[in-house]
Parts: sequence; structure tokens; C-alpha cells
Amino acid sequence: MTDNKYFKIILSLILVLFLVFGLVIYRLNSQKSASKLFLQGMKLYGEEKYQDAYYNFSQIKKISSYYNLSLLKQFQCADKLKDEKTALLKLDSLSKTTKDDLIRPYVLYSELVYNFNSGKYSKNKLISKFQYIQKEYPDSDFAKASSYYIAKLEKDKNPTFAKENFIEYLKYAPLGKHSLSACDEVIGLSVYLSKEDKKIIAQSFLKNSKNNEALNLLKDCDFSDVWLDISKAQRALGNYNYEYETLQKGINLKKTTIDEKEISSAIERYIYLSKQNRRQLLTYMVNTHKDAYCAPILIYKLAEINKSLAAYELYEYITKKYPSSYFAQNSTWEVFWYNYSLKRFKKSIEIAQNYINLYPNGDDIARIKYWRAKALLKQKQKTKAKEGFYDVINNYPLSYYAFLSARQLKISKANRIFIKKEIQKYNIDNVIKKHIPQDKNLLTLLKYNDFETIEELKINDEYIKSWILNKKELYPESIKSAKDKIEEEKEIDFSSYKLKLAYPVVYEDIINNYTKQNDISPYLFLSVIREESHFNKNAKSSAGALGLCQIMPSTANYIEKKQINKDMLFDENENIKIGTKYFKYLIDYFKGNIYLAILSYNAGHGNVSKWLSSPEIARNEVDEFVENIPFSETKNYIKKILSSYWVYLNIYSNKNI
Repeated sequence: MTDNKYFKIILSLILVLFLVFGLVIYRLNSQKSASKLFLQGMKLYGEEKYQDAYYNFSQIKKISSYYNLSLLKQFQCADKLKDEKTALLKLDSLSKTTKDDLIRPYVLYSELVYNFNSGKYSKNKLISKFQYIQKEYPDSDFAKASSYYIAKLEKDKNPTFAKENFIEYLKYAPLGKHSLSACDEVIGLSVYLSKEDKKIIAQSFLKNSKNNEALNLLKDCDFSDVWLDISKAQRALGNYNYEYETLQKGINLKKTTIDEKEISSAIERYIYLSKQNRRQLLTYMVNTHKDAYCAPILIYKLAEINKSLAAYELYEYITKKYPSSYFAQNSTWEVFWYNYSLKRFKKSIEIAQNYINLYPNGDDIARIKYWRAKALLKQKQKTKAKEGFYDVINNYPLSYYAFLSARQLKISKANRIFIKKEIQKYNIDNVIKKHIPQDKNLLTLLKYNDFETIEELKINDEYIKSWILNKKELYPESIKSAKDKIEEEKEIDFSSYKLKLAYPVVYEDIINNYTKQNDISPYLFLSVIREESHFNKNAKSSAGALGLCQIMPSTANYIEKKQINKDMLFDENENIKIGTKYFKYLIDYFKGNIYLAILSYNAGHGNVSKWLSSPEIARNEVDEFVENIPFSETKNYIKKILSSYWVYLNIYSNKNI
């Protein structure tokens, strides 16, 4: 009896194991089948064969991990086919099955928009559901867009509440899909619009190139807040006399809420439109605007065109009279550099420390810390100097001054310019796998390069956005998106995968080939291309430089010793071939001095030769030589090239340098 009992237990366990095993096999087969169906569906979707794609997606079983995504793709196919009934059915199924925070807000929002357009739900029900999205997903684009629909639904019953929602939407998305509609709707409401409301609506009109509409609203706002917007609208309309008068009136104000950097650009535009002598006009404006908000900006601009001592006195005046001005930061640097150049190292150290205390996040903080460390070195304070150089490397690792600091400290390869190591291939997909290792749905969409769906999901993640742009070969936009986010986070580590989006490896085979032929550092030339064009092979400058390496057609003709069809310069292979040959020509011209070759690539070897003949510039060490270059564009150019080179070496080397 006991044996029979054990036999039944063992038999039951075997049956359970067989059942589990069978389910595992079934699931594996279903998953394999689903993967194949999803791939085929994506291919058909890309070919715009939406009916066939829908069929493939609909064959994926519930047991598969692809199921929710297959429902999403079925909805998209139905939407493309304008099959409203099927689209709503799929959205309804998705809203019940998916709990994924990636997909769910998009599904709920899309379902509501469909029902809004069809009039299926009552207004109160729609409002309640849109407000649910705002409550559950407050930071999403769908929450912000819900404000627009809530306003549309409430405009007859509660126009004041509708206005608030329209304004909220316009603040968030002045160039959004519904922005012009929102502008027209809110203006049409019989409610009071404050000056701030009118300003927000006007700025949306401006961004949408509706300049007359913008001007009609701006005239009712406080002039001190909007004069720059008025001038932009007038410029866009070609009303240059009115633009000039507006700028003049704005500059003559006692105070304004507009940012100093924007005011600086406005003053430049005013000087251009005035057609007067720059020095004479600035001198006059400085004398007549002593109590104006723009006084430090005008004095700074006058200092820029004055000679050494006169400029120094003006810069020093700004630092003492207007210490809170943005231009006081720049002026403090100039005062420091004047003293350093005269070898007043003790005073330089004091000025640098004052800058560090007053402007710890200033634009020139890495620059002034580096030169403070050099001044300490000149004073034989080697320990403090060393600490200063390490401070720059650790806190501003992406900067040109980190590169210079590493050279001062003789850190590994940074002290051996310029490394001829080949660029290694790097799969940018590795970045995104590290960034979202747990999100299976998103990883699946990324695996199949379903950028359309990812973009529709409105994921507020700059690194995902950057990766998508990279995959689309929109490298300038990709680099900017990642770089801006990295700078915002301020947590920079060379081991971070995120840096690889801001400093991508592109065209490495071509670069390796031609840099080897011309005996140039591949990573250095990769840095040149990054700064010249951000890897946009169709780049064209206002001066007529073309392609990846920004080659002038006349330069190409000279280097190749024949007439080149300028359209060939948009070919990546041809452009890099000529670019490396030209760079090699410049290296040889300056007898192997790569620093001078980099400068010449931007400013031309004629200008560099002229600077070399100037004792004030040429007598100094390389880092000082760079700071004394009279062309700010060229000065910044070499800094960008060398900082990019430094970063590339660190993030793509097997070991951080």
C-alpha cells in the first residue's frame, strides 16, 4: 500500500515536470516565432505595407514578451490605414494589459485624443481622464499636451480655466504641434489676458514665424521686458529702421529684465545697423550710458578694441564698479592676464583667487585655475601648483586646461604629442544597452531600430534621443543633445558610457587609412573633424568650406594640384583624403609643429606666420602663445581641438590616460 502511494506521488511529480517542461518549450517556441513575426512585421511596416504588417503583428501570441509591443504596432498600422475602429480596439486592449510606464501614458493619451476627435466620451469624462494623465505622469509630454485638450473642452463652460491651460501648454511647447491653435484659441476667449500671458503667446507666435501677430501682442507688454522680441520680429519682417529704433530705445533704458548676453548681441546688432565707426560710437555710448544697465557691457566692448594699458584700466573699472555683472567675470580674467603677462605673478595669484571666490561657476574657472597654478609654479610654490593642476584635471576633465594640466604634470600619454594609435571601432549600441538594461520593451524597440515608435513615446531622456540621432547619422544634433545633458549633470567620469555619445567614433576606417598615409595622429584628426563639422558630411560654412573637414574648394585644388569638382567634397572618403593631405602640408610648412598646423587649419598659415613674427606673441610658451592669439575664433578653435583630443584618448583608450 505504501509502495503504491509513493508510486503515485512520483508519477504525479513526473507529470508535473513534463507539463512544466512542455510549457517552457512552448514558450520558447512562441518567443522564437514571435521574434520572427515581429521582425517581418517591422520590415513590412518600414515598406509602408501596413495591412501585411498588421497581419504579422496580430499573429503574436499573448504568452510572448512581444505581445504588448505587437498590440502597439497593430494600433499604429490601423492608424496609418485610418481604421479608427480597429485603432481604438487595440488601444483599449493595451490600456488593460500594459502597466509599463514607458508605453502606458502614450496609450492612454492616444486613446483620449481618438475619443476627443470622435466625440465618443462626454466632456467631463475626457477632462477627468486627461487630468489622470497629468496626475500620474506629471513630467511627461503627454501631461503637458493634456493641458491643451482640457482647455479645448473647458473653453465654453470655464474660459478662465481654459486660458490657464492654454498658457501652460504654450509655456512648455511654444513650437508644439498645437501651439498656433492654442494661440488663436486663447486670444478668442472672452477673458482678461495679463501682460505676461500676452508675452507668452507672442513668443510662441515669434517661434512660429507669425511676426505681425507677435507685434500686435507685444505692444501691450512692458517695453523693458519685450523690446528684444519686438526687434527680432521687426528684423524678420525686414523693417530695419524700426528695428534700429527699437534697439536704440531698449539700450537707452535705465533697467531691463533681459539677460546680459542677449543684450550684448543686441548692442552688436545696433552697432551694425548704425553704420557708424565702432570706436567712436562705443565711446559716445559709454559716456552717455553711465547709469544705464548696459554700462558694463558697453565698457567691455570698448576695452576689447583698446590697446593694452587703456584696455586694462577699463577692465579693472568694470570689476570694481559692476562686480555682479556677467562681464565682470570676463574682465577679471583680462586683468589677471595683463598682470601675468607682465610677470606680476604674486598679484596674478591674488586676482585669480578673487575670481574663484566670486565666480566659482564662471565661464573661465578652469582657465583661471590653470594659470593660477602656473603662476604658483613661477613663484617656486611647486606643491600648491601641483594641487592646482590636479584640481583642474579632476573638476574640469573635458576642458582644454585639463589637457594642459596633464602635460604640466607629465601624465602618461598626454605628454607625448601626438599619439599615432589607430582608432578602434566602437558599437554605439553598447551605450544604450548600459543606459537602459532593465527596460525590455524599449530594448526591443531599439533592437529593431523602431525610431518612429520611440519618438512617439516622448521619452524625456536626452541620451536615448542622442542615440537615436546618432543612428540616423544626425551627428551634430546627437553630439549637442548628449553634451548639453552631460554638462547639466556635472558628473563627468571618463569611464562613463555617456561620453561616447558626445564624442562618437565615426568614419574610423577612412581616418585610419589616410592618417597612416600622411603620418598624422588618427585621434587628433578625428578631433579636427568633430570640431569642424560634428561629422556632418554635408556641412557648408558661410565662407564656402565644405564637408567633414570643411575644405575650401580653392584649398582642395591647391592640394590636389588640379581642378576639383566641389561636389566631391561632400563625399566622406574624398574629403578626408584631401583634409589629411592639407593637414600634413601644414605640419611640414611649420617644420613639424602640430600646434601651429592646427592654428593654420583655421586661420591660414599666413596669419600664423604673422603672429610668429610678433615678439609679443611668439616669445612665449605654447600655452601663452595660444592665449595671446588676436583672433578669438582661432584661439577657441585650437582649445576645442585639443580638449576633444584629450577626451577621445581617455574614453577610448583601454586605460584612462
